[in-house]
Amino acid sequence: MPKALWKRAERQYAGLSPEQLRQRLIEEWERHGANLKKRFGPLLYYLREKLKRQGSRTPGEGFGAWVEENLPFSRRTADRWADEYGQAVGLMKKRTFRQPVQRFVPSQKDEDLYSIEFAFEPAKLRLFQQAYRSLQPKVAQQVIYEAVIEAAKAKKPKARGAAAGTQR
Repeated sequence: MPKALWKRAERQYAGLSPEQLRQRLIEEWERHGANLKKRFGPLLYYLREKLKRQGSRTPGEGFGAWVEENLPFSRRTADRWADEYGQAVGLMKKRTFRQPVQRFVPSQKDEDLYSIEFAFEPAKLRLFQQAYRSLQPKVAQQVIYEAVIEAAKAKKPKARGAAAGTQR
């Protein structure tokens, strides 16, 4: 992205409050879909910086928690896009290493977790995101779980074929 566009983004977003940046992120995602690295980078960068300056008050209220709760991509993606913007306009130095992302899930073992990804057409993606947010994550997780289990139960097992019946 040309430096002129980065500078325009800096003027446009640097003065916004954390709440305004949060709202813009949600609006931009709903309006434009998943290919928003150029637009999200500045918003994410300034939100992260402002929340960092405020200090960590309560667990779960910081940048990462907000991204995980409100945006349909990971904290790592948000950090990467914010970093790329900050580096491109000279607001931060390039990192020479990356630490692995670690999520803390209370009373969960790694073997109890199952991650899935969905791929949607843009219109279906927006509809799914709106529905998911309206349900809250735990309720949406339960709905998805029940739908998959019920669909699997309803699926009739396929016959193994004539070769299977002729084995001796």
